[in-house]
Amino acid sequence: MLTQQFRALVVDDSQIVRTTLGRALEREEFHCAYASDSAEAKMRLEGETFDLVVTDLRMPNGNGHALAVEILSRPRAPLVAVHTAVTDSRLTNDLLARGVDSVVYKPTDLKGFAIRMKERIRVRRLAMTGNSECLCGDAKSADRSVALPIQRINGGEYERRIANVNQMFPLSLETNDVYQLSCDPSTVPNRFVSRVLQDAALTAEVLRIANSPFYLRTNAPTIDIDEAVARLGYRRVGEIALTLNVSAMLRSRVLPWLDADLTQRRSIAASIAFSCITEFCPKAIVDDALTLSAFLAPLGRLMMGIAFHAEYEVLIKYSLQSGHALSELEPHIFPEDPTTALSRVISKWGLSENVWRPLRHVTENIEQTDLLDEPLRSTVELLKVGIFAGESAVGRWLPWEKIPSTPEHVFFKYRLNPASQIIERTKTKLENLTLSPHGTAKGAAAPADRRRDRIHPTR
Repeated sequence: MLTQQFRALVVDDSQIVRTTLGRALEREEFHCAYASDSAEAKMRLEGETFDLVVTDLRMPNGNGHALAVEILSRPRAPLVAVHTAVTDSRLTNDLLARGVDSVVYKPTDLKGFAIRMKERIRVRRLAMTGNSECLCGDAKSADRSVALPIQRINGGEYERRIANVNQMFPLSLETNDVYQLSCDPSTVPNRFVSRVLQDAALTAEVLRIANSPFYLRTNAPTIDIDEAVARLGYRRVGEIALTLNVSAMLRSRVLPWLDADLTQRRSIAASIAFSCITEFCPKAIVDDALTLSAFLAPLGRLMMGIAFHAEYEVLIKYSLQSGHALSELEPHIFPEDPTTALSRVISKWGLSENVWRPLRHVTENIEQTDLLDEPLRSTVELLKVGIFAGESAVGRWLPWEKIPSTPEHVFFKYRLNPASQIIERTKTKLENLTLSPHGTAKGAAAPADRRRDRIHPTR
């Protein structure tokens, strides 16, 4: 029997919804109370204290929007989440702007939602007690005013430093050659293998992974590089080359506040997530460019930390002291976010525009993404899913990070619910991997199928 540490009020006019949501929360240490409408919820709130209120929007005797706003106006208000079938991006943005923690759409991933709410409340309690181990940005009680002890970086200085880091943070010519060949359908085996053999570390890694348990299920051990490449496929070998190059970057740049192993693990997990997406949604386009975008995305802050190391040391210290997430502080100092900056740097690596362009939009909100033309909009939406699933599968956050919210509207739009199925599958594949001294995986995930039919959004 689980110890029930938290109290939740579930507000919905459907008894079935109240019961199923309540059971999911109870499995995550919540004691649940219930209300069938806004009026009943207000009565319970007058006499009881809750850590969390989850409300529907369309209900008799008062709508959930008004209820959420009224609750958030109270002193020491509980965490408020909205669980609804109303999929209106303008309404969602309004609720989030007013202080609602999460807006999730029915049918939702109840298990994932309950886990996330428990973590939000745990972090909130730590913040209230002044515990510095809390994950910044999730403590609604923290003072949200920002008074940083450093000045904003002006445009000229920013561009100069980004230009400098671009010279220190390149994709090697050898890696670029192998990756470009892996994406070219006209590449012939002899040429590809010959290029791989020019890099001793890559050759050794390809042989080792080709002889890993995953690929030995139906094959005998081999020392033949042609056979090893055939087993893995060009795409997988290209990804291995990129991983080796990125690992070298990570090892060569030491930032005391950045966990390089965590960054690399998130990169690997994000790329794995796309193979899982194709398992659950075969019509999804998950091509080489999209997988590589997800792999590179976590490196944005590493790049910014190299360019602005002194500024980041101040920001990290301020983040831990104030309870603000680092992502909340960066806009006060820099003209663009780390992922957008990364996209500009890698655009000079000779990679396809399909790799770096989506990264410029991945941190945009729902309304901004909706303004993009197809197919860029769908690419950005799926990229958000892959990054979120990879980060959630790793399941560890640094003290100055903000726990991400599920992009429910994207999962719903592309029929990828529940989110937990992709996260758990990604986690399982990731747990089967261990890192070699070079930083690549000892066990290899199966390459994602190259699909050519785009997902059709839910009408």
